[in-house]
Amino acid sequence: IGQAIPVLSSPILTRIYSPEDFGRFALFVGVASILIASISGRLEVAILLQKNSINRLNIAFLSLVVSGGAVVFLTIIVLLFSEEIDRVNGVFLSIFPWAVASALFTITAAVVNNSLNAEREYFAISLNSVFSRGASECSKFLEFAWPLRVGGLTGGQVFGEFLTLILLITQFKKKIGWKWEQLNVLRMKVLIQRHSNVIRYTMPFGLVA
Repeated sequence: IGQAIPVLSSPILTRIYSPEDFGRFALFVGVASILIASISGRLEVAILLQKNSINRLNIAFLSLVVSGGAVVFLTIIVLLFSEEIDRVNGVFLSIFPWAVASALFTITAAVVNNSLNAEREYFAISLNSVFSRGASECSKFLEFAWPLRVGGLTGGQVFGEFLTLILLITQFKKKIGWKWEQLNVLRMKVLIQRHSNVIRYTMPFGLVA
């Protein structure tokens, strides 16, 4: 069902949005994909390698912290060179905030999804897989119907990713729960040293792919 939803919605979306809208959306997808492959160091992959829930929680938190720090750094760079970037590509600055939001939502969703996978919560993962496809596509229709049309296709995609993340977090809270007392900075340092190869190899191949 999840795979069929984009196929069924495409003919309708091509009549609602213009070629310019799809061009902006393609640029957004490209920028978001680069951010997703790079800003977390792909540490969310290491969640599945942990043998106990404490290590999984610390790796998950570390992945989110690294992603947040990388986003702040990249945002500062973009702001410092905004005029130069605008001269090269006049659309980039308008889609960059959407791409950042998409990357953060997607990485956070991957962290939660891998945590559920490690706990063998397969039904919750399957439910989210179907919902994520439907949410993104339906949000694109709602975005068109909304009077302000903020973001167009891009805004609809990001809103769908936000809804998916909310569902995942709800499932995580229900199935696993929050265990903030298990977070430990020293443990995080040990884990990031242990899984340095994840950053070294997975991130560059993710960017190439």
